[in-house]
Amino acid sequence: MKPKLFFSFFLFFTTLLFGGGRLLAIAPNDTLWANWNIIPDEINFSPDDSIISVAYNTGYETVSLFNTISGNLLRSYDGLSYHKFTPNGQYLVGKLDSHIVVVRTESMTKFRDYQTGLGWISYTDIGYDGSKIFGTRGDSIGYSVWDFNTGQRIEDVMVDSCTGCIENSIYQTAVADSLNILFIQYKKVYQKQPAYRSENKFFAFDMTTKQKKYDMENCALIFSKDKKRLYLSKDSIYYRLDVATGNIIDTILIAKPADIAISNDEKYLVLSMSYPSKLEVWNLLTKAKEYTYTDYDNIFFSHTALSNNSKYIACKNPFLVMYKTPWLPTILKDPDGNNPSIIYPNPGNSEITFEFTIIKSGKSKISITDLKGEIIYDFGEQYYDKGKFSRQINTGSLQTGEYFLKMESADGIIINKIIINK
Repeated sequence: MKPKLFFSFFLFFTTLLFGGGRLLAIAPNDTLWANWNIIPDEINFSPDDSIISVAYNTGYETVSLFNTISGNLLRSYDGLSYHKFTPNGQYLVGKLDSHIVVVRTESMTKFRDYQTGLGWISYTDIGYDGSKIFGTRGDSIGYSVWDFNTGQRIEDVMVDSCTGCIENSIYQTAVADSLNILFIQYKKVYQKQPAYRSENKFFAFDMTTKQKKYDMENCALIFSKDKKRLYLSKDSIYYRLDVATGNIIDTILIAKPADIAISNDEKYLVLSMSYPSKLEVWNLLTKAKEYTYTDYDNIFFSHTALSNNSKYIACKNPFLVMYKTPWLPTILKDPDGNNPSIIYPNPGNSEITFEFTIIKSGKSKISITDLKGEIIYDFGEQYYDKGKFSRQINTGSLQTGEYFLKMESADGIIINKIIINK
């Protein structure tokens, strides 16, 4: 019996025998559905969030499509792995054995094969607009590019050679084709006996000049939706990096997750933690933790995907589980569809004016936090009727720097960055 298949049966029966069927005791009010037959290796949401694609192994690689809301199995394709949706959601692009295959989403039938002049394919990626497909090969440490519509191979490029090494392998590949940059990480083994000797390389490769652009640290990668910013982790610290220059924009937070997912608007980061077992949701504006999904049975979280509309989280726990996102605040707009709050002057000094719109009458709470989300001033609750209001806020005791003004009301949450210059 295959190891993964044996592990699936083992977890299933031990859960029934010893866990009292409590696998779904994880944040029960937030669990939408779960599938005990699937241990996912990869999860992706379709562009419209109506379905998810899940890669898993039951003795052979399989990709199946499930309805996001109901969890019903729709259709499957055997042999596919390392897959992604095209931007229009009509196709899945993935690896099948030693080559790339494109599958129609609606029928899960093969649309086209893409063969490479470099041989066996390790990883695949899709261009930002869906017009190109990229594939990398570990043995030759290179990549190929195809035209998606015609299937014609555009180029084969050698990134590095294996001169003097006895084997090599690619660990991860990611393409920011709007900037013509390929990220590639690989390992060369020069000697195994009597002493193991190897070399790890990770860098950004300019696909226009065919030259290395800048070096990277050994880390996990996740792109922003437009692939212009890169979120990466090293030594349990998450950074935001400018893809074009390789410069670090800022430090986000300190954590050591098994996997991460980021919302399309880059406001939320979802961390799947194995020890202790939980999902954490962080607000990237305030850099504060906003929500935690707790696992009462201490089963580890990993392989996390956040829907494009940020309403659902799919993850491995260790089976396939779909959660709702009650932590997502209402996106506030006034009746005319405008921004419901204005702060001026900003930058300010000793006093600022906060103008805001209330749509639903009720109690509201205003506070000022630092960039870590820790409250510096809590102005308490106050009742407001429906309408537009203006409030003077004394900032005389604040030091020069950046802060967040946060307002919680029946309408939702407003967060504004304020700058104080003394």
